Amino acid sequence: LSNYSVSYADGTLTVNPAALTITASGASKTYGTSASLTGYSSSGLVNGDSISAVTLASGGSGTAASVGSYSITASGATGTGLSNYSVSYADGTLTVNPAALTITASGATKTYGTSASLTGYSSSGLVNGDSISAVTLASSGSGTAASVGSYTITASGATGTGLSNYSVSYADGTLTVNPAALTITASGATKTYGTSASLTGYSSSGLVNGDSISAVTLASTGSGTAASVGSYTITASGATGTGLSNYSVSYAAGTLTVNPAALTITAGDESKTAGLDLILAGYGVTGLTNGDSVTGVTLSSPGALAAAAPGSYGITASGAIGTGLGNYTILYQTGLLSVGASAALTTSTLQRQVVAALLPTASLAAPAVTASLGGGVASVSAPSTVSGTGSTRTTATSATTGAAASTSPAGGDTTASGASASSGTSGGTSSGASGGTSSSDSGAPSGSTASQGTRSGESGGGQVSSAQTYAVSSAGSEGGVYNQLQMTSAPIQGTKQDERKQ
Repeated sequence: LSNYSVSYADGTLTVNPAALTITASGASKTYGTSASLTGYSSSGLVNGDSISAVTLASGGSGTAASVGSYSITASGATGTGLSNYSVSYADGTLTVNPAALTITASGATKTYGTSASLTGYSSSGLVNGDSISAVTLASSGSGTAASVGSYTITASGATGTGLSNYSVSYADGTLTVNPAALTITASGATKTYGTSASLTGYSSSGLVNGDSISAVTLASTGSGTAASVGSYTITASGATGTGLSNYSVSYAAGTLTVNPAALTITAGDESKTAGLDLILAGYGVTGLTNGDSVTGVTLSSPGALAAAAPGSYGITASGAIGTGLGNYTILYQTGLLSVGASAALTTSTLQRQVVAALLPTASLAAPAVTASLGGGVASVSAPSTVSGTGSTRTTATSATTGAAASTSPAGGDTTASGASASSGTSGGTSSGASGGTSSSDSGAPSGSTASQGTRSGESGGGQVSSAQTYAVSSAGSEGGVYNQLQMTSAPIQGTKQDERKQ
């Protein structure tokens, strides 16, 4: 080149931009949230050049973006040396995922035998004003036949607005079937005192679904035979049957009424002779039970008095006393008192009448001696009465004698024609007025003695028809008029001497 004269002409070197690609990174978010887009990548940088920022944008980055995929666009990269690059941008993808939505069936209750209307639910997770308009709820316990217990309520098929943006899950609820109210009432019952009650009656309210009661235990303190008249509680318990476990059973008491038993008290029939008082004591009883007893009955009859004329009279019974009689309805039946006409008395009977007249308080235990009526006594017919303490005695004392007898004034001596006599005599007169007095005069007894007794009418027993004097003679020692007479026949029923005899 030494042989040349070299001249130089300039040429041009063109440095072309290098290719730089910036790619937006893919991103995801949940429905209802916003996306913060910051990711990108680059390829082509040399010489230590760098990118400090890239603008990223996506239509799905907002909270309202529905579930789906959205482009992420990159642009506006800044950094160092980037003018040396021909920059191209590649999109990324933003994925909007469904939000979680939980729908929970609400708990519910119902009563056995009814149906459940299941409508309740709750939700969590709705956003953006989305809503649920309906949820399908179901339970095997919702029907009327479902037994008492707990049942699952399932939820499904929710509908509403914006629900496609959710991943819906369902939570079960609980349906509780409570017992139905069942009331069993013991039926009222009655029985008669002295009998037992068979308690079987009851009623119920509240049974459903064809359930039934087959038996109920019924009890009452008044059911036994010894229960007194009154009202007693009947308690019900222990019901058995079909389906009763589905009930809350309450028991209502009934009333057992123990009614009085029928008790009949019948006055006993009696008979007596006119002129005699009669003590009424006989009666019959039917219907007593449980060891109850009648210890006394008030008996009365207008024919019981000595003055009652012959005929038939009713005997009325009343005022029964005894044990347990408050348990009876007492029916009193009338008896019959037959009053017969007076009849002639025998000598021995008349002797007893005279003794009762002269010595109303004499004891029949006194020694007996032989006695006879003197004066030719033939018959006795006229009645007279004597009042004793607290009751009435009747004795017949009129007589027909062979010779007329004489009566002295009260307290005087008496003699009788046809009667044997001795040096000593005694006589007595008894006055009949209520509260009256009796006096007697007696001679000193010696040998045989003649006695006469005169009775006049006294109130409180019957009407006196006459007063008669009788002569009585006997042999024997001292000892009073009674000791001079011997009782030779049974006492006359209904007289005081009869009572003393007994």
